[in-house]
Amino acid sequence: MSNLKLKKIIEKHPISINFFRLNNIDYSSMKNTMLKDAIQKRGLPVNETIQELETYIDSFENPDRFPEGLEDFDIPEMIDHILEVHHSFTNRVLKDLGTIIPELQEDPELENTELMKEIADIFIDIKAEIQIHFAEEEVDIFPAIKLSALTGVYSKRILDAIRHSEEVHSIIGEYVSRLIVLTDDFNIVHKKSELFNLMMSEFRELVKDLFLHIYKENTFLFEVYEEKYFA
Repeated sequence: MSNLKLKKIIEKHPISINFFRLNNIDYSSMKNTMLKDAIQKRGLPVNETIQELETYIDSFENPDRFPEGLEDFDIPEMIDHILEVHHSFTNRVLKDLGTIIPELQEDPELENTELMKEIADIFIDIKAEIQIHFAEEEVDIFPAIKLSALTGVYSKRILDAIRHSEEVHSIIGEYVSRLIVLTDDFNIVHKKSELFNLMMSEFRELVKDLFLHIYKENTFLFEVYEEKYFA
């Protein structure tokens, strides 16, 4: 399994997504990334992690089906799903973190103010990138893809927009990777600040959702669209 690409593993055993999410292994924008390379990037022991993954997959009766039945969605349904499930969730968490982080920065009793500054700086970059990207998708890219799928008429402009989205997804993934390393997988605990611990929890859930969200777009939405209309 170590010599397989993440994409191939997920295609064969979709339930593996849950394992990657639990271990903060970025599988979202890595079409050509080998499993062992993704594990090494996370700083995890390769052989041990692969064994854990194999055990995890074997523990399910039907590891070859996505929990949400995503492979059964058509393109317009997938777009609606992404907007309703992932965009709404991400916007809510970004709003929450946008309130929590400034309050923590003003807390005179907060330990390690330098760490808090680094977290805040990365959050600003992630938030700005996501908000611009969501606006592009909701106003332009998604409506264009949906109309193209419904009419059967395609254009190079949509393909260019998809390529741009994939690039943005990679940029967001790099910011997230920096945040994961900085916060020790969001496991830093502040004994005197429940607000800090809440921030860690919010980031943890945001990242898990972002990985799945981006994977759905790159694989189920963009790849399916390109295969159908640009073959």
